[in-house]
Amino acid sequence: MDYVFNDILEPHQQIRIKVSLGLEDDPSRAGYNVNQAKIAIGSGGLRGKGFLNGTQTKLKYVPEQDTDFIFCTVGEEQGFFGSLCRIDRIRTFYSSSDCIGGAAR
Repeated sequence: MDYVFNDILEPHQQIRIKVSLGLEDDPSRAGYNVNQAKIAIGSGGLRGKGFLNGTQTKLKYVPEQDTDFIFCTVGEEQGFFGSLCRIDRIRTFYSSSDCIGGAAR
């Protein structure tokens, strides 16, 4: 694990992981996206704000919402229940892919 973290990941990726895990605190720089993503997910509540109605993501408080922090958009617009459904869809996709791959052998 140390090899991957220290030798493969770029320094900005290492800092982002440390901030995400709470190992470092940098709210104005590397931690900005993480903090804004948490705010966006929290503002979605249980049911969300509706498709394209997220205030944090719509007003660009989360700069990388289309790539690195795409889940915060889902959390804000679809809420907790929508996020659970999205995670379940991804889990179902991977488990069915695993079954199909196992049958192909």
